[in-house]
Amino acid sequence: MLPQNKFQEVIFTLFMAFVMVYAMICYNIALNVGGMKNYIFLAAFKEMVIMWPIAIVLELLFVGKLAQK
Repeated sequence: MLPQNKFQEVIFTLFMAFVMVYAMICYNIALNVGGMKNYIFLAAFKEMVIMWPIAIVLELLFVGKLAQK
């Protein structure tokens, strides 16, 4: 079910941004080291501190409005 109000939209954005950013960071690290290894899942959290807030801000300010058009 899609968000019905602003609060639900923010919560949905937080969860979706977390999953997408985490997956993409794991993917990029795996490309750099030559394959998926167990330590990649923990190493990705170091970059999440930087990338997750950026993704949330971009989604709430720009991307969400563009997607609705």
